[in-house]
Amino acid sequence: MFGNEAEAEAESVGSLQATVVADSLRVRKEASTESGIYGLVARGEVYEIIEEAGEWVVIDFEDVNGYINSNYVEIEFRIDTGETMEQIEEREAAERAAAREANRIQLYETYVSSDISEVQLLGALIQCEAGNQPYEGKVAVGAVVMNRVRSGAYPDTIYGVISASGQFSPAGNGALNRRLQNGVSDSCLQAAQEAINGYSNVGDATHFRRVGVHEGIEIGGHVFW
Repeated sequence: MFGNEAEAEAESVGSLQATVVADSLRVRKEASTESGIYGLVARGEVYEIIEEAGEWVVIDFEDVNGYINSNYVEIEFRIDTGETMEQIEEREAAERAAAREANRIQLYETYVSSDISEVQLLGALIQCEAGNQPYEGKVAVGAVVMNRVRSGAYPDTIYGVISASGQFSPAGNGALNRRLQNGVSDSCLQAAQEAINGYSNVGDATHFRRVGVHEGIEIGGHVFW
Protein backbone atom coordinates (compact mmCIF):
# COMPACT_ATOMS: atom_id res chain seq x y z
CA MET A 1 0.00 0.00 0.00
CA PHE A 2 1.11 3.55 -0.70
CA GLY A 3 -0.02 7.12 -0.10
CA ASN A 4 -3.53 7.73 1.21
CA GLU A 5 -4.35 4.02 1.18
CA ALA A 6 -1.37 3.26 3.40
CA GLU A 7 -2.24 6.12 5.77
CA ALA A 8 -5.81 4.88 6.10
CA GLU A 9 -4.62 1.35 6.85
CA ALA A 10 -2.12 2.66 9.40
CA GLU A 11 -4.89 4.55 11.21
CA SER A 12 -6.94 1.36 11.45
CA VAL A 13 -4.17 -0.93 12.75
CA GLY A 14 -1.97 1.51 14.68
CA SER A 15 -2.54 3.35 17.94
CA LEU A 16 -1.27 6.44 19.74
CA GLN A 17 0.66 5.32 22.82
CA ALA A 18 2.16 7.05 25.84
CA THR A 19 5.40 5.82 27.42
CA VAL A 20 5.91 7.01 31.01
CA VAL A 21 9.24 8.85 31.48
CA ALA A 22 8.78 9.79 35.16
CA ASP A 23 9.72 7.45 37.99
CA SER A 24 6.12 7.51 39.19
CA LEU A 25 3.08 9.24 37.73
CA ARG A 26 -0.44 9.63 39.12
CA VAL A 27 -3.39 8.56 37.00
CA ARG A 28 -6.12 11.10 37.71
CA LYS A 29 -9.87 10.62 37.47
CA GLU A 30 -10.21 14.00 35.75
CA ALA A 31 -7.94 16.48 33.93
CA SER A 32 -6.94 18.30 37.10
CA THR A 33 -4.20 18.05 39.71
CA GLU A 34 -6.96 18.42 42.30
CA SER A 35 -8.75 15.31 41.06
CA GLY A 36 -8.71 11.95 42.79
CA ILE A 37 -6.39 9.23 41.49
CA TYR A 38 -6.98 5.74 40.16
CA GLY A 39 -3.43 4.61 40.81
CA LEU A 40 0.21 5.07 39.83
CA VAL A 41 2.17 4.15 36.70
CA ALA A 42 5.93 3.64 36.54
CA ARG A 43 8.74 4.61 34.20
CA GLY A 44 8.78 2.62 30.98
CA GLU A 45 5.14 1.50 31.13
CA VAL A 46 3.21 2.01 27.89
CA TYR A 47 -0.49 2.84 27.62
CA GLU A 48 -2.84 3.35 24.71
CA ILE A 49 -4.04 6.94 24.40
CA ILE A 50 -7.79 7.42 24.09
CA GLU A 51 -7.50 11.13 23.36
CA GLU A 52 -5.31 14.16 23.98
CA ALA A 53 -6.75 16.97 26.10
CA GLY A 54 -4.34 19.90 26.27
CA GLU A 55 -1.64 19.15 28.80
CA TRP A 56 -3.39 15.89 29.66
CA VAL A 57 -3.75 12.61 27.83
CA VAL A 58 -6.53 10.15 28.44
CA ILE A 59 -5.26 6.58 28.68
CA ASP A 60 -6.86 3.17 29.00
CA PHE A 61 -5.99 2.39 32.63
CA GLU A 62 -7.35 -0.94 33.88
CA ASP A 63 -10.45 -0.56 31.68
CA VAL A 64 -11.23 3.01 32.81
CA ASN A 65 -10.31 6.36 31.25
CA GLY A 66 -7.51 7.85 33.32
CA TYR A 67 -5.77 11.22 32.93
CA ILE A 68 -1.99 11.65 33.04
CA ASN A 69 0.08 14.79 32.51
CA SER A 70 1.55 14.87 29.00
CA ASN A 71 4.74 16.52 30.30
CA TYR A 72 5.78 13.18 31.82
CA VAL A 73 5.19 10.86 28.88
CA GLU A 74 6.53 10.33 25.39
CA ILE A 75 3.76 10.12 22.81
CA GLU A 76 4.24 8.02 19.70
CA PHE A 77 2.04 6.56 17.00
CA ARG A 78 2.88 2.87 16.70
CA ILE A 79 1.97 0.26 14.12
CA ASP A 80 2.43 -3.46 14.58
CA THR A 81 5.02 -4.89 12.24
CA GLY A 82 4.66 -8.09 10.29
CA GLU A 83 6.46 -11.33 11.13
CA THR A 84 7.63 -14.15 8.93
CA MET A 85 6.49 -17.65 9.86
CA GLU A 86 10.04 -18.38 11.01
CA GLN A 87 10.00 -15.35 13.32
CA ILE A 88 6.60 -16.35 14.69
CA GLU A 89 7.84 -19.87 15.42
CA GLU A 90 10.97 -18.55 17.14
CA ARG A 91 8.96 -16.08 19.24
CA GLU A 92 6.38 -18.69 20.24
CA ALA A 93 9.13 -21.16 21.14
CA ALA A 94 10.77 -18.53 23.35
CA GLU A 95 7.42 -17.74 24.98
CA ARG A 96 6.78 -21.42 25.67
CA ALA A 97 10.27 -21.81 27.17
CA ALA A 98 9.71 -18.78 29.40
CA ALA A 99 6.34 -20.17 30.52
CA ARG A 100 7.90 -23.55 31.34
CA GLU A 101 10.63 -21.87 33.36
CA ALA A 102 8.06 -19.76 35.24
CA ASN A 103 6.08 -22.89 36.10
CA ARG A 104 9.23 -24.67 37.31
CA ILE A 105 10.04 -21.71 39.55
CA GLN A 106 6.49 -21.76 40.90
CA LEU A 107 6.76 -25.51 41.50
CA TYR A 108 10.01 -25.01 43.43
CA GLU A 109 8.46 -22.27 45.56
CA THR A 110 5.41 -24.43 46.26
CA TYR A 111 7.52 -27.44 47.18
CA VAL A 112 10.03 -25.69 49.46
CA SER A 113 7.64 -23.23 51.13
CA SER A 114 4.71 -25.60 51.77
CA ASP A 115 4.32 -28.80 53.72
CA ILE A 116 4.52 -30.85 50.51
CA SER A 117 5.94 -34.32 51.08
CA GLU A 118 7.70 -36.44 48.49
CA VAL A 119 4.69 -38.76 48.51
CA GLN A 120 2.39 -35.85 47.65
CA LEU A 121 4.74 -34.57 44.95
CA LEU A 122 5.10 -37.97 43.30
CA GLY A 123 1.39 -38.68 43.75
CA ALA A 124 0.51 -35.42 42.04
CA LEU A 125 2.73 -36.30 39.07
CA ILE A 126 1.18 -39.77 38.89
CA GLN A 127 -2.31 -38.25 38.83
CA CYS A 128 -1.31 -35.81 36.08
CA GLU A 129 0.33 -38.51 33.96
CA ALA A 130 -1.83 -41.54 34.74
CA GLY A 131 -4.91 -40.39 36.62
CA ASN A 132 -7.19 -42.27 34.20
CA GLN A 133 -5.09 -45.44 34.21
CA PRO A 134 -5.57 -48.61 36.29
CA TYR A 135 -3.83 -48.73 39.65
CA GLU A 136 -0.98 -50.83 38.18
CA GLY A 137 -0.38 -48.05 35.63
CA LYS A 138 -0.18 -45.47 38.40
CA VAL A 139 2.39 -47.53 40.29
CA ALA A 140 4.39 -47.97 37.08
CA VAL A 141 4.69 -44.21 36.55
CA GLY A 142 5.89 -43.82 40.13
CA ALA A 143 8.39 -46.62 39.56
CA VAL A 144 9.81 -44.81 36.51
CA VAL A 145 10.48 -41.73 38.63
CA MET A 146 12.11 -43.78 41.40
CA ASN A 147 14.21 -45.72 38.87
CA ARG A 148 15.53 -42.39 37.66
CA VAL A 149 16.27 -41.26 41.21
CA ARG A 150 18.37 -44.41 41.71
CA SER A 151 20.10 -44.06 38.33
CA GLY A 152 23.29 -42.08 38.01
CA ALA A 153 22.00 -40.52 34.77
CA TYR A 154 19.35 -38.39 36.48
CA PRO A 155 19.04 -36.15 39.55
CA ASP A 156 19.04 -38.10 42.82
CA THR A 157 15.86 -36.64 44.33
CA ILE A 158 12.19 -36.97 43.40
CA TYR A 159 11.86 -33.22 43.00
CA GLY A 160 15.01 -33.08 40.86
CA VAL A 161 13.78 -35.81 38.52
CA ILE A 162 10.28 -34.38 38.18
CA SER A 163 11.38 -30.78 37.61
CA ALA A 164 14.17 -31.57 35.14
CA SER A 165 13.74 -29.53 31.97
CA GLY A 166 11.83 -31.26 29.18
CA GLN A 167 11.11 -34.49 31.08
CA PHE A 168 7.61 -34.36 32.60
CA SER A 169 5.31 -31.86 30.90
CA PRO A 170 2.98 -31.34 33.94
CA ALA A 171 5.94 -29.78 35.76
CA GLY A 172 6.49 -27.32 32.92
CA ASN A 173 2.92 -26.37 32.04
CA GLY A 174 1.54 -25.65 35.51
CA ALA A 175 -0.64 -28.78 35.77
CA LEU A 176 1.47 -30.25 38.59
CA ASN A 177 1.17 -27.07 40.63
CA ARG A 178 -2.59 -27.03 40.18
CA ARG A 179 -2.86 -30.67 41.22
CA LEU A 180 -0.84 -30.00 44.38
CA GLN A 181 -3.11 -27.08 45.20
CA ASN A 182 -6.32 -29.02 44.54
CA GLY A 183 -5.27 -32.21 46.29
CA VAL A 184 -4.11 -35.67 45.20
CA SER A 185 -6.34 -38.75 45.05
CA ASP A 186 -5.85 -41.53 47.60
CA SER A 187 -5.03 -44.11 44.91
CA CYS A 188 -2.25 -41.93 43.47
CA LEU A 189 -0.81 -41.28 46.93
CA GLN A 190 -0.88 -45.01 47.62
CA ALA A 191 0.85 -45.74 44.29
CA ALA A 192 3.48 -43.11 45.08
CA GLN A 193 4.16 -44.64 48.48
CA GLU A 194 4.56 -48.11 46.96
CA ALA A 195 7.05 -46.79 44.41
CA ILE A 196 9.00 -44.89 47.08
CA ASN A 197 9.09 -48.06 49.17
CA GLY A 198 10.93 -49.73 46.28
CA TYR A 199 8.22 -51.68 44.45
CA SER A 200 8.41 -51.69 40.65
CA ASN A 201 6.16 -53.56 38.23
CA VAL A 202 8.21 -52.35 35.23
CA GLY A 203 11.68 -53.49 36.23
CA ASP A 204 14.30 -50.75 35.80
CA ALA A 205 12.30 -48.81 33.15
CA THR A 206 13.06 -45.09 33.10
CA HIS A 207 10.67 -44.03 30.32
CA PHE A 208 7.03 -44.33 29.35
CA ARG A 209 4.81 -43.13 26.55
CA ARG A 210 1.41 -43.92 25.09
CA VAL A 211 1.05 -47.43 23.73
CA GLY A 212 2.15 -47.73 20.13
CA VAL A 213 5.17 -45.44 20.05
CA HIS A 214 7.75 -47.82 21.55
CA GLU A 215 8.28 -51.45 22.47
CA GLY A 216 8.22 -52.36 26.13
CA ILE A 217 5.98 -53.38 29.01
CA GLU A 218 2.39 -52.36 28.29
CA ILE A 219 0.16 -51.44 31.22
CA GLY A 220 -3.14 -49.76 30.45
CA GLY A 221 -2.59 -47.05 27.89
CA HIS A 222 1.16 -46.70 28.47
CA VAL A 223 4.26 -48.59 27.44
CA PHE A 224 7.28 -48.63 29.75
CA TRP A 225 10.91 -49.28 28.87
